[in-house]
Amino acid sequence: MSRLIHFGVFLLGTGNHTAGWRYPGADQTFLDIRVLQRVAATAERGLFDFLFMGDGLAANLRNHPSYACRLEPMTMLSALSMATTHVGLAATMSTTYSDPYTVARVFASLDHISGGRAAWNAVTTAASASGGNFGRVHPEHEQRYEIAEEFINVVRGLWDCWSDEAIIADRATGRFFDESEVRPLNHQGPRFSVKGPINMGRCPQGQPPVLQAGGSERGLNLAARSIRNFNCRS
Repeated sequence: MSRLIHFGVFLLGTGNHTAGWRYPGADQTFLDIRVLQRVAATAERGLFDFLFMGDGLAANLRNHPSYACRLEPMTMLSALSMATTHVGLAATMSTTYSDPYTVARVFASLDHISGGRAAWNAVTTAASASGGNFGRVHPEHEQRYEIAEEFINVVRGLWDCWSDEAIIADRATGRFFDESEVRPLNHQGPRFSVKGPINMGRCPQGQPPVLQAGGSERGLNLAARSIRNFNCRS
């Protein structure tokens, strides 16, 4: 069986080095979309497989400048999708401080906008300071992974509510949907109750890939069950 190495670009607007922004000619902001467009264009020329945007939900002014002050990932990747053609577009979104319906919608939207290039890095959010921004007490490690397991299953279920044949758009009969090809999810779990279906047709990829980068035993086990291949075109 052939084995492939996939190369991605971890987006840091001011460079990987903490003091990189100080070098002559270096970019000094992660808030200028033109900087990111140049990085994306370079990645495409170099036949990289994907761009990856990490995220955090609490400001830390002692952190790397690109972490302390940056664009929201989904907005940014939607803009970059218009300036690229084949590179994958992966972003972090928290399972602790989001909800499954919203995550399913935004990644399905990015998948449609980009022509099937979206990927979700599902994280449980380690930074305890994030809780204060959402009026919550930050859950313990094990609890966060219990939430993540169900969360990811719900998102995938929502992506599968629509079949590939659900949108027929038949001008002759006036039928736009085949309602038999759209089903509710009706998920009832210990942490989430989600009826569905999502209000969006099936993704170009069917389901965008789900990635997980946790290094703990619980995180590695979740990654082994969650990882999916990129729809790479380079």
